[in-house]
Formats: sequence, C-alpha cells, structure tokens
Amino acid sequence: MSEELRQKEDVRMKSYLSKLDAALKTGTIKRLDFVFPKQILEEVIGSKEFRKFRQNLEEQGDQLTRIYHDYLIFCFGRLYEILDFEDFKTKRDYPDAEAMRDGKRIRIEFEVLGSEFDHEDASTSDLLIVCMVNDKKDIPIEVLELKPLLRAIQFFS
Repeated sequence: MSEELRQKEDVRMKSYLSKLDAALKTGTIKRLDFVFPKQILEEVIGSKEFRKFRQNLEEQGDQLTRIYHDYLIFCFGRLYEILDFEDFKTKRDYPDAEAMRDGKRIRIEFEVLGSEFDHEDASTSDLLIVCMVNDKKDIPIEVLELKPLLRAIQFFS
C-alpha cells in the first residue's frame, strides 16, 4: 500500500470516528442498534487470536461464515450515512454492494479479514474493501476496517 493511500485512510478513519461520536451523542444511532449475539461480537471483534478463530469458523462451514459476512454488511448499513456514503445498495454477486461517496460511485466488497480479498481487479480506484479486521497492510486499494468504529460504539469492551 502506498504511503499516500495509508495517510488518506488514516484521515478518513479520524473523520469517521469523530462523526460516529457525534451521532452517538445526538442519538442519530444508538448502541442498541448493533445488538448481535454476544458470543459473535466477542469472537469477531474482541478476539486476540483472530486467525485461530477464523480457522475454527471455516471448519464449522459456510453457513456460519455467511453470518459473519452478513454482520459486516449489517454494521456498514447502520453506519454508511454517518460515514458520508449515500445510496448504499447490496448485490448478490461481486462486488457485494455499491454506494456513492463524494459524488463518485464506489464498489464495495465485504470481507471478515482484509487478507481474504482475492479478486483480480484489486488495483481499481472505485473499489473499497470493508472488513472487520485489516490483517494485511499492503492491499493496494482503500480498506475500511470496522473494528475501530465498533469499538468506539463501546457496545463491548
């Protein structure tokens, strides 16, 4: 990942956290909007051994994997307006969704881990990866990691 892209992501994350804080204070969103089974929240977001957890998840099959993937979409769907996205629409194929940001169309792919992104068009400028944990820092496109945002909601420690 280029230094310029990393700096842009850092600036956006600071802005997102500020907007999220304001939305929580004004009641635009509420912590209860993110209620999900406690075990899933703790394992997905709080686990210090995320890779081991992910391996266990894969052993349990596709249905559980789909739940985590859908949870990412759910969380983004609750936050997208606060994060300056508009017209968010999910799809049934690749990429998972589309939205508008700064007057431009953005294609969005959701992955539990950033390293799970394996599509060939990774260098395109209109693609955004939204993941729970960005465990691969050299992805050549923009990545939005939801973990810091969900931690900021303080629904869990």
